[in-house]
Amino acid sequence: MPVLSATHLSKSFGAQDVFAGVSCAVPHGGRVVLVGPNGTGKTTLLRILGGLEEPTTGQVHRMRGLTIGFLPQQADEQLDSERPVFDEMLTVFADLQTQAAELRRLEELMADPHQRDAAL
Repeated sequence: MPVLSATHLSKSFGAQDVFAGVSCAVPHGGRVVLVGPNGTGKTTLLRILGGLEEPTTGQVHRMRGLTIGFLPQQADEQLDSERPVFDEMLTVFADLQTQAAELRRLEELMADPHQRDAAL
C-alpha cells in the first residue's frame, strides 16, 4: 500500500493549464525524483502532494499519520535568519549534532588506554 498516491491531478491558473492527467504513487520506503524543465509545474505538483495547495481536478490520498516536510526553493520574508537556507534547515538537528560531538569525544577517550575505564 503506498504512503501517498495521486490520481488524475491537474492544475490550472485561469486559462493556463500547468499540467493535466498526473497520477503517481509513493510506496512505503520509496524514493522519488521529479525532473523536468523550468515552468512545467514540478513545484506546484509537490505543493499539491504535500497538501499546501489544492489541485484543479483529481485526488491525493495520504497514509493516515503521514508527515510531509516541505522546504521551498525560495526563502520568503518569514525566514528571520542571517544563515543560508541549508544551514537554517540543519538547526532542527542541533541536539543530534551535540550528541554526535559527545560520542566522538568519548571515542577519543576510550582510544587512550589510561582513560578508557573512566570514559566507559
